[in-house]
Amino acid sequence: MHTEASRSPFDLATLRAGLASADVEVPRIEWPAACPSTNDALAEAVAAVPEEWADGAVYGTDHQTAGHGRLGRTWTVPAAASLTFSTVMRVPVGFDLAGLGWVPLIAGWDVAEAVDTAGVSAQVKWPNDVLVDGKKLCGILSRACQLPAGSEAAMAIVLGIGINVDITADELPVETATSIALAGGTITREQLLAEVLRGLHQAIPALFSSTTAEAFAQSAAADAIRNRMVTLGMDVRAELPGDVQLRGKAVDVDAGGNLIIDTGAGREVVSAGEVTHLRPAR
Repeated sequence: MHTEASRSPFDLATLRAGLASADVEVPRIEWPAACPSTNDALAEAVAAVPEEWADGAVYGTDHQTAGHGRLGRTWTVPAAASLTFSTVMRVPVGFDLAGLGWVPLIAGWDVAEAVDTAGVSAQVKWPNDVLVDGKKLCGILSRACQLPAGSEAAMAIVLGIGINVDITADELPVETATSIALAGGTITREQLLAEVLRGLHQAIPALFSSTTAEAFAQSAAADAIRNRMVTLGMDVRAELPGDVQLRGKAVDVDAGGNLIIDTGAGREVVSAGEVTHLRPAR
């Protein structure tokens, strides 16, 4: 396992070779050595000069110093130990916006599939984490960005992904996190990004080409996501806005990507909130 002193900067030439082998076209890649937040940087760039950031453009960094998590949390790890990047996708005119809840779920499924190639089995936790043996490997954050009037699309989604690749046990930000290396896997950040982008370039268009959110929810792609989702079948506690707590068994994901929880007294739909896995349901 590498130490911080021995880690190499991200190699764009190696990445481009991997993308070419996977037949994936990325219109623009920016990769500064350090950046406070790739999501902030890309969202600001897309809003300012959208014509320079076509769909699939990537903004990554070796060291994200003030990355955002859900609920305002920060996420900071050593330089060159994680794969940290954001990418942009425009929402087609006429797309059923109820389906946008599937974007982080698709990203989680895609990351889990890519991590498989490193020899590690990963699962999706609703709504935007990837776990290995119950510990967090990857966080995902999506944000909607309005585009200037006259743009072909009214909205773009900036999708940020951070995957712990080579972090040692001493470097973990929290005890409930892990890394590919700690899980026994081996892959370079360049190989991993090529795999993640290959999957996203296939899966996101499948969502955006669906006639309705319900149609995607009934598709084979949605079933594949459910099959990767360790949350389903678990007893969970959902902490909702307004200091409301909900306990029950997570039983499904609906047309909008929302979590359905069976409380015993009925089924509740959770669209936002912090979900904690309690124990496998009996």
